Amino acid sequence: MNNQSLSTSDKELSAIVPEDKHSAVVALLIAERAHASTWWTILNEMRFRNLLPDWALKMGAGSHPSYDKWDADCRASNLAMLAYDGNLNALIYPCSEFAPQNAQSEIVARDSEVQP
Repeated sequence: MNNQSLSTSDKELSAIVPEDKHSAVVALLIAERAHASTWWTILNEMRFRNLLPDWALKMGAGSHPSYDKWDADCRASNLAMLAYDGNLNALIYPCSEFAPQNAQSEIVARDSEVQP
């Protein structure tokens, strides 16, 4: 796993989680964050449709600032636990696996009704 720092200094960050446990922790964090993302999306849709109760609106449920705060907390956790700054999905599912590699790949994607 590559260590990437948010700070401008060249200091090496040290991870709380041992290197041999990174994959397991990353998979667990991805699963947990997928649930949180789904819940935020539901709250956001409810907020947009004026379906949230007043107490939830006052808390900022489903708002973009609440999402930004959650995202910042996730990044801070990644840095502390794994000394990694980036999307954890990229560690498990590299983008290159899903991106069309050439014109033929784009044709296959289009023919299978997958959006490139």
